[in-house]
Amino acid sequence: MSKFKFFFCLILLLIVLQLSISSCTTVYQFERSLNKPSPPIKEDFNFPERKELGEFADLIDANIRINLLVGFGTSFIIKSDTTIYKDNKPIEISNESQQNTYEITYKDIGSTFISFSFISLNEKPVSKVLKVEKKDDTNFFLVANIPLIYYLAAVLSAEMGKSFPEEALKAQAVASRTYLYASGFSNNQNNIKKPYDVESTVNFQVFNFNNTDYFIPIVAQTDNLVLKCNGQIFPAYFHSHSGGILTTPQLVWGKNLLNVPDVYKVKEDMYSKDSYKWQAQIGRFFLKTLFQRAGFDVDGYCSNIEILGIGEDKRISKIRLTFSNSKTVELSSDAFRKVVGTTVIKSTNFNFNYDSANQNYIFAGVGYGHGIGLSQFGAKAMAESGFTYDKILSFYYNNTIISQK
Repeated sequence: MSKFKFFFCLILLLIVLQLSISSCTTVYQFERSLNKPSPPIKEDFNFPERKELGEFADLIDANIRINLLVGFGTSFIIKSDTTIYKDNKPIEISNESQQNTYEITYKDIGSTFISFSFISLNEKPVSKVLKVEKKDDTNFFLVANIPLIYYLAAVLSAEMGKSFPEEALKAQAVASRTYLYASGFSNNQNNIKKPYDVESTVNFQVFNFNNTDYFIPIVAQTDNLVLKCNGQIFPAYFHSHSGGILTTPQLVWGKNLLNVPDVYKVKEDMYSKDSYKWQAQIGRFFLKTLFQRAGFDVDGYCSNIEILGIGEDKRISKIRLTFSNSKTVELSSDAFRKVVGTTVIKSTNFNFNYDSANQNYIFAGVGYGHGIGLSQFGAKAMAESGFTYDKILSFYYNNTIISQK
């Protein structure tokens, strides 16, 4: 009986000892893991936006990068909330008041600047990646390199804004992506290669980086989607307000899109019928000045304006101006808009009269823009009426399908 008790106590003691050793080992290992220094975070210089994009980082639009012209000159001062890296090496600034601030000059041509928060130029965020490319012997280009999803979000911010319904914004995203791909990611002329893909002008697509976090999830819903006609991507033109009737590239620019002849048609746009109305007064002497600035050999003042043609789209197609030095200028109404200013003569759907008392021509019209393709305010009205983005696109771009790029 005593032997049994002895062995029982011995076994019990061994079990307790084993448990104690195991417990001590566990505690020791836990403490050691707590005290172990964390491994350094590897900076992803190829994709500094990855963390910010989060769930959208694996999208196709997030992994295609585009070069945007920010500006050109001899010097730019950039700022960031975090460290700025030049060619993947941190820039060290001795003056604390200038931390994360750097002046880019001609010596930086060929360099790339990266920050893991947005880099600002003139107090406006432009990108997390900036490239410096040579323009000529004294100037250089400053080029922002960003994921396509950021660019499209910035286009939505500038072209429509937060007041537009989500379905209208999605329609704009698809149209903008299509237009970008149709351009070949290039706004170059005369086959001269430029070190950027696009610039922010009304001749392409305007953009700004305000509220991009609001628009990125909307762009994400249309990831990699474009419009195609006959299997081809085409220039998906868009404008602000059609004034109630849509037109074609042939009527506006004399341009016939041979591969996609049926995309654009002259037809009523009932969703833009609440027409955008505008008026402009231009003095006859100032018209002379505007045409001189555009390179026309005119002088004195504009003594007469004649309408030479109106198209089936109800827009003026051709116009003639006579000046007091007996010079006449005949040009398309679209060219006339560009000479006078597209924010002054807002569409080619206008009429005019002459105010002899004030020596002004008074122009009055409807609509805003060229009237081809998507009417942004028409898309807004359609979305507010319950149309989805695909239905909006099918109305403004005939005989097209939505497809993966």
